[in-house]
Order: sequence, then C-alpha cells, then structure tokens
Amino acid sequence: MSLVQERYPIFRSRPRRPEVSSLRRELLSARSELLFQASNWASPQPTHKQLEDVLELACLSQQCDLDELIAQQASAKLRHVERALDHMLDASYGICRECRDDIPFSRLRLQPQAVLCLGCIEGRLEHLSADAL
Repeated sequence: MSLVQERYPIFRSRPRRPEVSSLRRELLSARSELLFQASNWASPQPTHKQLEDVLELACLSQQCDLDELIAQQASAKLRHVERALDHMLDASYGICRECRDDIPFSRLRLQPQAVLCLGCIEGRLEHLSADAL
C-alpha cells in the first residue's frame, strides 16, 4: 500500500458502472470454466508398450511438457480472475491507485485485475527508462 493510499483511502464518489456487474458475471463464468478444466485435466499415462518405443516415449515426454505449460497458463489466468473478483468487492475497483481517475472499461475488460490507468503506467515506464540512462 502506498503512502498516498494510507493517508487518503479511496472512497468511491462516483456510482459503480453497470459494466462492472456484467464483467463480474463474465469473470465468475470464466472462473467456473477454469476450475472445471483443472479438475478434469489428466496427463496421458504411458502404457508398457509405449515405453518400449523410443519415439513414443519422446512424444509422450513432449506431450507431458506441453500439458504442464498449458496447466501453468490456466493457473495464472485463474489467479488473475480471482484477483479481479477480489478487487471488485472493494469500492475502489476501476479506479487508478495512483491518480484516482477511472480506469477505462475497455482496459478492465482486457485486464480485469488492472489497478493502474495507462497514463500512470506510461509515467512509471518513462521514470524507469530515465533511471536506466
């Protein structure tokens, strides 16, 4: 939590946008789908015959690696969805943590867990690039 947030907590002076309710429903649906996929995810189990063939073993190993990568990506997406749903319970959802302006709904639709507007992100990037020089 930043010093500004500690001194000046966010209170929503504007009513919540109706789009947030729609986005929440979409995220709840996405969370259910991701949880369902995770519960039904099973890597292929090798049979004795497959283990005898070197090519089959290589393909199985590659498939297991790919399955692991897909599972990691799904897990990351689930964490993002969960984070966004948690933020939606807070009255500050959709308000930039730095400048207190509304985060455009188009950004929230693409990145529901966003806590900064693009202007503040660009400002941080400019600051970082200036420090790197």
